[in-house]
Amino acid sequence: GLTNGALLKAADQAGFEAVITADQGIRYQQNRSNYRFALIVLSSNKEAVITASVDLIFAALDAATPGAIVVLNLDR
Repeated sequence: GLTNGALLKAADQAGFEAVITADQGIRYQQNRSNYRFALIVLSSNKEAVITASVDLIFAALDAATPGAIVVLNLDR
């Protein structure tokens, strides 16, 4: 029930290390300069695609640094 801005602020305040989303526009819509978490943007929100890409998503989480934006192309 939160807007993107409120959601990102809440995630930062809660100490999240990463946020995963399939919202392609979020990286352009929000000023993330003060946030300390990594933003992982998935190219698909389809369950089957995400499930098949779990290893890739975990690898991106392991490699992500605070403030980074990582765009994962899950279309194989």
